[in-house]
Amino acid sequence: MKKIFIAISSIFVLFVFPGCKIGKKNTPSQSEAINNKKIVLEKAIENYTIKIDEAFKNLVAAKYPRIRKDKNGNYIRPNGISKSGRPLYYASNHGDDVYTNVNAHELKTGGSLGLNLNGQGVSIGVWDKGAIFAEHVEFLPENEGESIISVLPSESQLVVDSHPVTVSSVIIAKGLWHSSSYDHTGIATGIDKLYYRDWINVFNEAQVLLNSDSKVLVSNHSYGFSIYDSDYEVYDYTEDEIGIYGAEDQLIDLIANTYPYHLWVGSAGNDGDLNYPDQKYPGYKYLTNFVLAKNMLTVGSVDKSINNSVPKATDFSSAGPTNDLRIKPEVVARGVDVPVAGWDDENPNDNDKYYLVDGTSFSAPTASGAVALLQELYNNTYQEYMLAATVKALLCHTATDITKRIVEGDIIGPDAKTGYGLINCEKAAQLIQDKTNSFSYIYENEIVNRRRNEFNIDVAGDATKLVVTLSWNDPYLEDLSSATTLINDLDLSIINSEGTEYPWVLGGDQLSSPAIKGVNSADNLEKVEIDHPSGSYIIRVSHKGTLDEAQPYSLIISTEGTSSLNLADNLNATDDKLVLYKFNGSPKIRVSTAKGVVNLNSYKIYNLAGKLIKSTDFENTNTFDFIFDTSGYPKGIYIIKTTGENGNFIKKFRIY
Repeated sequence: MKKIFIAISSIFVLFVFPGCKIGKKNTPSQSEAINNKKIVLEKAIENYTIKIDEAFKNLVAAKYPRIRKDKNGNYIRPNGISKSGRPLYYASNHGDDVYTNVNAHELKTGGSLGLNLNGQGVSIGVWDKGAIFAEHVEFLPENEGESIISVLPSESQLVVDSHPVTVSSVIIAKGLWHSSSYDHTGIATGIDKLYYRDWINVFNEAQVLLNSDSKVLVSNHSYGFSIYDSDYEVYDYTEDEIGIYGAEDQLIDLIANTYPYHLWVGSAGNDGDLNYPDQKYPGYKYLTNFVLAKNMLTVGSVDKSINNSVPKATDFSSAGPTNDLRIKPEVVARGVDVPVAGWDDENPNDNDKYYLVDGTSFSAPTASGAVALLQELYNNTYQEYMLAATVKALLCHTATDITKRIVEGDIIGPDAKTGYGLINCEKAAQLIQDKTNSFSYIYENEIVNRRRNEFNIDVAGDATKLVVTLSWNDPYLEDLSSATTLINDLDLSIINSEGTEYPWVLGGDQLSSPAIKGVNSADNLEKVEIDHPSGSYIIRVSHKGTLDEAQPYSLIISTEGTSSLNLADNLNATDDKLVLYKFNGSPKIRVSTAKGVVNLNSYKIYNLAGKLIKSTDFENTNTFDFIFDTSGYPKGIYIIKTTGENGNFIKKFRIY
């Protein structure tokens, strides 16, 4: 089974806020921008579909021998076309409990964190092969209620493969059957809906679904394009085609640009132990288009843990990196002996089949379920959801480094086989709970052209490590002939009296070289780690080149060990006019105009319902800096509006 590859109020309508959360009203300018993105996405999907259809038609007319047929002899439309014109078909990435490896059990009922999370309030989209066997006992609703699985009536409900069941069970199986050896319970059994779709029209259907339900915060794609076609015993990719950002990746990134709260999760693939023609780096460079998008989360596989040890990478898990040396996959999860619910084509009506399976197909839904749990926790705690870039940063920030490899020696830091490491839901949940407290910060912000955002922090106590992660949804790449894929090149660095620390980057002279620390011009996720930090540091977010518009980003700051963080500087410097400074442990907020160049006349504070909380006029017409006290303000989001000689300025802030 391993070699099957399916990796895969009126004043307020004028307010403009970066990173607008789900359910919030958009201003006319925001609505127009969002609609424009949707139009661009729709046109790109249409062009992509036309391209595949035309190629399919030409291949049929030429009687190309490798166009597949169904059991009735009808030609099967390819899922993609290689750069050299060959038809590509999705293949499956087949493969104790699945969730303990990623410490998700600590978030569930009975877990050490006391959270009782199950994914409530979040929906997940799953695309896979054919129809899903929704009648499996693990999926049936309680007391004849409504099924958690939602399918499209327009799609055939003929089940042709067990893979949709096995993949979905990793997420939602209720765990009705388990033994002393295996527990088949899914990782996020209480999600609102699992929208299941056949993979035939994945991009069109994804846009329709995301338009209709804003709670679809993650989608799972445990499939992709294999390098080798075992049916015809031929290679579908040449060596120079592997690792290249393609049309499918372009659409995935465009979807992320259009729907910034949605995270696309895909499995890396099971070609990791394949030797292909002209291969320059054995064990590396196996990723093909559909898992190379910048803004998606690509998930590889590791063995199951034994006695809570850190597992090693599985040989079959497809390694990166990309051709432009981006770190892919970003994380890993268990992909060996995964207990799942299944379906048997010889006994198609049996609804209680169970299997143990291998493959990155099951690492991906583990990650998708983890996203649902963390989004549920964040929403329970702060009444809003995280941007997809924040979730991705959080998973990479808290991942357990996989140092033991299938090669000799240890590799410290991220690598092209296991990315930033094994997903650690417990550690990620703790950061959410401690957000803006003693040892961790999670912020969603933006940077504008020709600006840099700097934050002063003090590390006190016996800290073993300071970790800062920056992530952003990068604009999609229009020119597929470009050798690099990054559009907005943001940079993260940490500065103190001893010098500057830079993020991890794949910078060796070979694809197989370990990551080093330096300026990263490839990835849209950067992570800086400092061992045994102490004293004051400046965290700097800057950018190279030109930003055509403000770039939203996510920033996570934490320490490890017995320590505390004091963040005493700006975390809301998003424009050239108004800056808010939050002081740790104080209810007072300082407001300043950048460089003191704008004189203020007054300010007003509103809550999100439009109620005026405070109004002050300044006697001094040269005021450009003031402090207001938030003592007694209920927790929540507020808006401060200032008037000045150069116009009105509005900014959002939060009281914790």
